[in-house]
Amino acid sequence: MKLTRWILLAIVGLPLAELLVFALVASEIGWIAAFALAAATSMAGILILKRLGRAHIQRVRGVLADGVITQAELDGTDMLTALGGILLVLPGFITDAIGAALLVTPVRAWLRGQMAAQPPRGRGPRRGTPVLDLERDEWHSVGGPDRARNRPD
Repeated sequence: MKLTRWILLAIVGLPLAELLVFALVASEIGWIAAFALAAATSMAGILILKRLGRAHIQRVRGVLADGVITQAELDGTDMLTALGGILLVLPGFITDAIGAALLVTPVRAWLRGQMAAQPPRGRGPRRGTPVLDLERDEWHSVGGPDRARNRPD
């Protein structure tokens, strides 16, 4: 399935699933208790993010903007805690369950192991740029005057 379809499914499907789960939880424990539980998890998420601090959250946002999460970023910024806090702040019990799971040590260790097992994707110095090592007779210059100046003799 293409990424755009997954994104569309998430945009439409997640709120509907959250409403359904909220209704199921409210029918079991009562509407007031369900609202109180949702508010409590949101407050817990706010407290987690407040404890992490603004600079830490900015680093996490930068990592997410790059689109590639490496093992060093997982270890250095403790991104899983921030992501768990963000998911707790969002309304709904599905996001709360995922956010709470990200705060549990065995789940975090498993996710770090999964991230370490994945090869880096994408391009750029932080994303495992492949290096092609050629001999002098295996390449030629294709650029204009800027490239001609940098050509080895």
